[in-house]
Amino acid sequence: MNDLGFKRQAESSNTNNQRSNSLHPREALQDPNKSNASLPYSPGDKTREISAQKWLAKRLGESLCKSKSSDKDFIPICEIERILSLEAVREVLKEEVRGPSCAESDAELEKLTQDICGVPSRRRLFAHLLRGEKADYIRCFIECGVDDTDLPFIQSPSNSELAGIHPRSDTTFQKRLKCFEKWNARDVEWFLDRQHVVASPFFDLAPGKLLLYSLPKDTILPFTEAKVAGEGGYANVWKILIHPAHHNFPCPAVRQPPPNKISHVTPLT
Repeated sequence: MNDLGFKRQAESSNTNNQRSNSLHPREALQDPNKSNASLPYSPGDKTREISAQKWLAKRLGESLCKSKSSDKDFIPICEIERILSLEAVREVLKEEVRGPSCAESDAELEKLTQDICGVPSRRRLFAHLLRGEKADYIRCFIECGVDDTDLPFIQSPSNSELAGIHPRSDTTFQKRLKCFEKWNARDVEWFLDRQHVVASPFFDLAPGKLLLYSLPKDTILPFTEAKVAGEGGYANVWKILIHPAHHNFPCPAVRQPPPNKISHVTPLT
């Protein structure tokens, strides 16, 4: 898998883009009482004191989940999908991209919204930019043909002829991303260091498949539980629980044990 399962996740996601108050289907199964959660953001709310970008960045920060494999934080993809609804993304773009000059038409803003929320998805990338208050940079990434499947980005050696930032798949450093050419060194360092928070892999565990994932060394695995189940020889066996939004393994209902059909027990003498 060369995209950490991001393409499969985006294609199989059943999240309704028109309703940001619903949980991801797999998470709803875990906690059905949350299915009527309140909207994370109300488009057009004139009572708020901060921008849409800062408000959504705050909600994304509140959604951080601790990985039990590395003790680092990640944002579950179901939270990114829920918080970055079509309405919320559109509102940010109106404020940060269009601005007071109204240079962008409604049709252009709608296309930009679909470029972020559609397939291929750029929701993870946009979530990361929001947290750094760089929402207006998303247009450059779109123009460069970059989407979530290119995360996490990699940095080529400084002595390379094409030194710079590259998509993860560009292991020969032939496709330098122009998006970062005008960034200062501090912002580039922040982007590369914190991008893994939104880049936890999605594991395709559908029956009949056996996939090999080549994970970057800084990958934050979406494991909500992890403990040693056995050890011996030169390895340990771990029992882990993957966040329900980061896999598609079918979880059938728990089967009840058959009723006890023994009607009479003869006591031992």
